[in-house]
Amino acid sequence: ICYDGTPWHKERVWAEENGFRVYEFRLTEDILMDLIEKEMPFTLSTVEVTSAHLQACIGYDARSKIVFIRDPTERHYGEMLLDGLIDEHPVSGPRGMLFIPEAMVGKVADTHFPDQHIYDCKHNLMLALDEHDTIKIDQAMSTMRAINENHPQVIQSEIRVASYRGNLSKSHELKKQLHERFPEQQSLTYSYYNSSLQNSS
Repeated sequence: ICYDGTPWHKERVWAEENGFRVYEFRLTEDILMDLIEKEMPFTLSTVEVTSAHLQACIGYDARSKIVFIRDPTERHYGEMLLDGLIDEHPVSGPRGMLFIPEAMVGKVADTHFPDQHIYDCKHNLMLALDEHDTIKIDQAMSTMRAINENHPQVIQSEIRVASYRGNLSKSHELKKQLHERFPEQQSLTYSYYNSSLQNSS
């Protein structure tokens, strides 16, 4: 665990290096019910304006559409409304991550993990950025664009690469696109206006 939080790709690297099979995905009611019915809790990443948090998703009430959450900072489990959870995370997912021993992989052989390929490509991109590997960065972005160049995670990745390469005008323009597409998302508004201030100075 890092002082300012553990990046998604480093969580996954740790899990894979310790013998787990990892599946990253966008949370939907179908995948939520599928995994909970198979008695497979998973991690859930929630994003606020200037922070993010990881907790365990441990259950679901389909009648009331309530997700049961186990937060490591709380003594008791919490609850979230599924529809609100999805509406509040149009870019990040919300992102779920299942990691299981190889011996249990067969239990999810018939499971469809939404946007799994996008998350896999983003994972590869983040590793490439850490390694400053220009070729792998371009490969990861090319693959993501081929899957869906308009996907919010792909645009967010374009922003990351533009910022990494010092192309602040491109980064700002892409942040503007996301902000206009999801005007109710406060984290996008915050990011866009910060970028506007930087570009006006």
